[in-house]
Amino acid sequence: MSTELIFTLDGDQGQIAASFGAFLPIAMSGTLQDTLNTIAAAETSVANAVQASQNAIQASAAATQSASDAAGSATLATTQASNSSASASAASDSAIQAATSAGTANTAASQASASATAAANSAASITLPLPVTSGGTGTTTVSGARSALGLGTAATQNTGTSGANVPLLNAANTWASQQTFSVRPTFNAQTPWDSGNLANPMTLDTTQTVSGAKTFSQGIVSNGASNTLGGTASTAGLELGGTTTTTSFIDFHSVGGSGNDYDCRIIASGGTAGTLGKGTLNYTANTHQFNGAALFGTNLTIQNYSNLALSGPAYTAYLRADSTGLVGFINNAGNAWNLQITDAGAVIARANITGYSDERLKYNWEPLPSDTISKVAALEKSGTFDRTDIEGRFVGVGAQSFQAIIPEAVKDVNGTLTVDYGGAALALCVELCREIEHLRERIAQLGGAQ
Repeated sequence: MSTELIFTLDGDQGQIAASFGAFLPIAMSGTLQDTLNTIAAAETSVANAVQASQNAIQASAAATQSASDAAGSATLATTQASNSSASASAASDSAIQAATSAGTANTAASQASASATAAANSAASITLPLPVTSGGTGTTTVSGARSALGLGTAATQNTGTSGANVPLLNAANTWASQQTFSVRPTFNAQTPWDSGNLANPMTLDTTQTVSGAKTFSQGIVSNGASNTLGGTASTAGLELGGTTTTTSFIDFHSVGGSGNDYDCRIIASGGTAGTLGKGTLNYTANTHQFNGAALFGTNLTIQNYSNLALSGPAYTAYLRADSTGLVGFINNAGNAWNLQITDAGAVIARANITGYSDERLKYNWEPLPSDTISKVAALEKSGTFDRTDIEGRFVGVGAQSFQAIIPEAVKDVNGTLTVDYGGAALALCVELCREIEHLRERIAQLGGAQ
């Protein structure tokens, strides 16, 4: 016979409590495992109740048989009593006691039978396994109970704020490992790292490694004591500026410039679409100091008649280029040319131009050939002339012609001959002086002979 146990909140519960209260110590509390254990204990109690009911039925049958046996004994005793007058009185008393006992037994059997019938009726109404709607799990297995109760297939876990427990939503929880979210979480109706949530979304308090390109719609503010930009890869670098504004700039601040918009500024402008390196960098600073060599791949242009200061321990010379084409050096006071080079190549010095001529640096002296003065006097390419490369009238000699007389005074510079006018002229002047002295001596001799 299959037996089902059904719990309700009204009559059945009261009836079961009255009939099987001692067998059903049900207390629903604790974790899910505790609940499952309690339900299993209840099912065991119900099975025990059914067994007790069956035992009561058997007891009732036994009591009925005892009553029947007692009635037979009483009849036998009555017969014996009628045959024996001596034992009639005793038999009568025994019969009376037997009848009394039989009545008591019949009453007990009736009560046991009634209880057994009630228990059987109650047990017959119980359905196993207990359905979820009646407070059970609807199954006899743990996995089936989790599924029936909507707990999924995961192992049962306790709640808590750390460890392997299920986290509590109303308490602070400690996470021992990284958590992955398929969508960005929302905190206090705000999604983190959105511009509408944080005033400065990119404020980072620790060292960050950025492996991909990052685009900033506004400037980057660096307030740290030491910041390094760049990388170790062959293509690593830093790009600043944008293509939607006419100029891009970098501002530098110093301790003494508190409150200034900038102390030094670099401005980039003038780029050409499709052509690299065509922009202009404008440096705004009071002093530009190079502690190492300054290398320029293109021209260094000084505009607006500004000077390039070349400073020494006690003197400063200024290199200047003006609108007339003059390039040269200005004196320390900055108000006069010391040396000028014209656009035509002429060199104009404020004082004498000298060169090293110390005899301690010279050896292997040889005099000019004795016919040098005669050859110079016969030189055809001498006087004033025009040039094919620059405009103007000039004075001098032809280098090729002069080279045949004093070759040491003529040098080839990148395929063009030059003449050491100063050295050649001074040497020829010495030769002329010697000729003059020789002529004076001859004149003196001729005068004495007269």
